[in-house]
Order: sequence, then C-alpha cells, then structure tokens
Amino acid sequence: DNDLRSTVEHVLSPLARRERLLVALADVETGSGHQGDLARLLDRIAEKGQFRAVVLSDDAGLPLAASSNSWDIERLSAIGSLLLVSADRIGREGAAAPLSLMLHDEENNVTLCRLFRVRGKRLLLIAVATGVELTSTALDPALTMVDTILSQ
Repeated sequence: DNDLRSTVEHVLSPLARRERLLVALADVETGSGHQGDLARLLDRIAEKGQFRAVVLSDDAGLPLAASSNSWDIERLSAIGSLLLVSADRIGREGAAAPLSLMLHDEENNVTLCRLFRVRGKRLLLIAVATGVELTSTALDPALTMVDTILSQ
C-alpha cells in the first residue's frame, strides 16, 4: 500500500508542481497598472514562479524590461527571437504558428519563451528556471497582467 502510494505521488508530483505554478502566477498583483510597475511585475513573476530570470522583449529582440534577478538579458532576448523566426516561417500560408518555445540546456536550465500580442504588437515573455519542469503554457497566467500594464 505504501509502495503504491509512493509511486503515485512520485508520478503525480510534476503535475502538482505545474498546477501550483499556474495558481501562483495567476495570483500576482499588477500594482497600480502603470508602465513603471512593469519591472516590479516581472520581479513578482520571477518570485512566484521561482524563475532565475524574466525578460520582456519586443519583436525586434530588444529587451523592454527585466526582473532584477535577470542576467544576460540580451542573450535571452535573442533566444526569444528564435521563436519569432519560427512563428513567421511556420505560420506562412495560414498554418498555425507556434506561440511558445522551450529550450533545455546542459546546466538543467529551462528557458521558456512565450509570444503574445498587446495592441497588435508582438512581444515575448521569457523566463528561465533551473531544475523545474515547465509546460509551454506556464507563463500564460502572467500574460494578462503584462497586457494590463502595457495597455495603460
């Protein structure tokens, strides 16, 4: 009985961690909703999601804001540009374009890039986690809050 319980808990633990991440990100406050709150929002996303870095970049690959714990921001924005190139190429002639890209490196870092639109402009939200299992939609709860601040 204990062996079965232990096995089930082990198998379900990644799902439980992902669900806790989604709930935590959905609970992040946007502050007053002004653009000056953008860096603070990215800090809160990093904290709640246990991300080593969170970067917002535009469709030219230029960083717009980053969490205070972020490093190598230009490289992360460049990685996000890979998603844009892929989305443009795959989405030609009406095919469904990808909205996210996940990279797993040799140091067990997972970089998640999520493409979204605010007022018709394509933006990227990029997060880096270490040793955490992410899904391609893990950043989705945070997109509404970023959109709220950028739409002010």
